[in-house]
Amino acid sequence: MKEQLPIEEFVSLFMEELRYREYAATTLDEAAVLSRQLLKFAEKSGAISYSTGLGRQFLVSKYPEHVDMQYVRMPRGLRNKRCVVMLMNQFLIDDAITRIPRGNEGLREDDKMLLESFSQRCQHHGNAAATIEKHIYHLKRFMRHLNSSHRTVTDVSEADLIEFLGSMTGQSDVTLANVNGSLKQFFSFLFENGITPTDLSLQLPKARITRLARIPSVWPQGDVEKLLAAVDRGNPVGKRDYAILLTVAKMGLRTGDVFSLKNENINWRECRIEFTQGKTGQPVSLPLQDDVGWAIIDYLKNGRPACDSPLVFVNHFSPTLGEPLKPQYGITLMEKCIRQAKLPMKGRQKHGLHSLRHTLATRLLEAKTPLPVITGILGQVSPEAVEKYLKVDVESLRCCALDPEEVFSNA
Repeated sequence: MKEQLPIEEFVSLFMEELRYREYAATTLDEAAVLSRQLLKFAEKSGAISYSTGLGRQFLVSKYPEHVDMQYVRMPRGLRNKRCVVMLMNQFLIDDAITRIPRGNEGLREDDKMLLESFSQRCQHHGNAAATIEKHIYHLKRFMRHLNSSHRTVTDVSEADLIEFLGSMTGQSDVTLANVNGSLKQFFSFLFENGITPTDLSLQLPKARITRLARIPSVWPQGDVEKLLAAVDRGNPVGKRDYAILLTVAKMGLRTGDVFSLKNENINWRECRIEFTQGKTGQPVSLPLQDDVGWAIIDYLKNGRPACDSPLVFVNHFSPTLGEPLKPQYGITLMEKCIRQAKLPMKGRQKHGLHSLRHTLATRLLEAKTPLPVITGILGQVSPEAVEKYLKVDVESLRCCALDPEEVFSNA
């Protein structure tokens, strides 16, 4: 039992496990530094072996005022150290560290071929690139699950499906519904092509998610201004980040569309942004607001690195200089600005770039903007897609409130 090992031996085995799992050099360096600090802390406190309690006491000793803060508000040093301590706790409890596979890691060659064929089928049916990417992500998880049990999609059973879905206990209803939908489409594809003898999509449960069940995350207008003001526009990265934030906050573009924006999409003569949406495939033409336009010009002239990329916003540092920004950068950018602006966060409040899009829609509703106009600004396919924002238009909802005394008197 690792709980009984001397802490020096436990730390040594932990570092060996990280190297075996091929963690990045930066993670190994961070773990090595923390391990040395932890050993000194254990010696001072008289601890002989490692425990989850000891890991927490160590973090408290380093960051007494911040250890219980939300992740987004934590100092960077604490976040890095907490990640290593969480890995230590997993190694202590599970006797191993489970690393999330990336790319095609853990897949067979025939798995890759099936996914490629399925992807082509989705493209033929007109699915958006983002939707196909989501399907492939879920299906890779399923295939790795099968491979861990030495099973393949050709001999998969209903029990395999139940076991896989059961392993996802704790995920949100929306995530489970998305996984279920991806599996349904995939098994229909397998049956249609004679790869499986039965249509297992019929065995999957029906996942009903009400379209208007979720309430969008919205920022107070003052907080949006603080977010923008928190960006340091005195350096190239700050100029890029400010232009990205302003484009989403003022024009409501989706994160993927902002990161995919090309120079040719900006019609400077007519002051318009014209592009095809990645999610819906629909063309959009929007007037380029002055402050957004000047922010983009400032970045293009004084911040953007010299490269051959047709994209407006690109990576600034080697080895990915000039390459597209990854979708994850949206949340990284927001978390950085939230910390710098010292904004309060509530519970598990969503705080990605998309929350700025939600905020714009809500402000337009509060200004009594007609739904078709909001639909055009946000690039929605139909006015019904904007209905979810009605739930956060508090002042308009007040008009729908019933008088309890009147209701009881008429009952």
